[in-house]
This record gives sequence, C-alpha cells and structure tokens, in this order.
Amino acid sequence: MAFEGAIFDCDGTLLDSLPAWQGLEGYLCSLCDGRVTREDRALLTTFTIPETARWFHESFGLGKNVSQVVGLMDEYLVEQYACAQLLPGVAEFLEECARAGVKMSVASSSSPAYLESGLRASGIRDYFSAVYSVEQFGTTKREPHIYDRARETLGTPKQATWGFEDSQYAAETLKRAGYRVVGIYDPADVASCDMAIAGEHSPDVLVTNFSELAPERLISA
Repeated sequence: MAFEGAIFDCDGTLLDSLPAWQGLEGYLCSLCDGRVTREDRALLTTFTIPETARWFHESFGLGKNVSQVVGLMDEYLVEQYACAQLLPGVAEFLEECARAGVKMSVASSSSPAYLESGLRASGIRDYFSAVYSVEQFGTTKREPHIYDRARETLGTPKQATWGFEDSQYAAETLKRAGYRVVGIYDPADVASCDMAIAGEHSPDVLVTNFSELAPERLISA
C-alpha cells in the first residue's frame, strides 16, 4: 500500500514541549505570589488555557482580568516552545519522508502560536503544507474533523494517509475515522502503553520514537 500523506501530532510526538507546560504553573505563581496545593494541581491539569487563567485571576487576583492572564500565558508558552527540543529521530524521519515525496501536515490541540514558535525554532516547519490546531475549528481530537481537514489540504487518499499520535484517545479517533496510525508510546508510562491493548482501535504500528521507524515500513505495514 502506498504511503502518500502524513498527519503529525506535535506535543510529545514531534516536540518535547512538556517542560514548557511544567514551568507554566511556577511562572504564574511567581507573578502573584500564589501557592498551589497538590489538590489544586490535580484540578489545573484538566483545565484549558482560559480556565487556568480564570482560576489564577479569581484565586490570587492575577491580572486585571482573565484576558490579560491568557495573554501572559500565551507570551510565556510561545517563548518556551521556541526552546523545545525535537524528539529522537524526528528530523531524520521527516527528511526521509520528504525525499520519498510524502506530503505532511500537523494536527494539534495546542495553540497555533505555540505550534508555529516550536516548529520554526526547531527547523522543521517547512516540511509541512499546513499546521492546524483544534482551536481553529472549535473541536477536539475526539472528533476526526481536524484530521480530515489536514488530509484535504494534502490531497491524499485516506487509505494512503497515516496519522502519528502519542495519546490513546487521539489514536482511536484516527482509527475509527479509517486512518492508519503510528502510535508513539512511552514504555515507562502505563497510560501510554494502553495504546498497545486498545483492541480494534489500537495503532497499526507502535514505536517508542522515530528512530525505530522508516517510511518503507509503512508502505509494507
């Protein structure tokens, strides 16, 4: 089967952006002398950017309003994404795909500004025909819309287009929508390894990083 198109997640798949998010809480606390408890932190991990901004504004009086806090968060994360490192094997795999004529795009849950900052600073932005965020469509990755839009931009048939994800729920969305999927998993993370036992919706190929993968493997998978 041909391998003509690739749709990549960004965070945890192409870029190691986790340090940016891990540092965000400390940065916001430093601006308002806030103290976050373990219970608070468990709640914050479920919040969107606007929800987090509202919590810091209402809990500690950070910013004149929620919009200003969102602006502070955006500014911090854009700067931090510019420092994000490529994950192992990413640069080599993208170059091999480009040489093979594979068309590529990005579909992410992160803000477009963060994505552009990280992809450009890491030197891989030019590989992608388009970079999409669920923010642009008002959806989530529990729906296939962002993947379908990315594929339409590439102009590749679904059966020859692979999705690359590091989260089980997003990989399952791709599978249910009829895409073939490469799962990037962390063997030390129990939740990540659940991708391997997801039944009919498990990824077609599982790797721990792109160093284990070559475009030829997807043609024969």
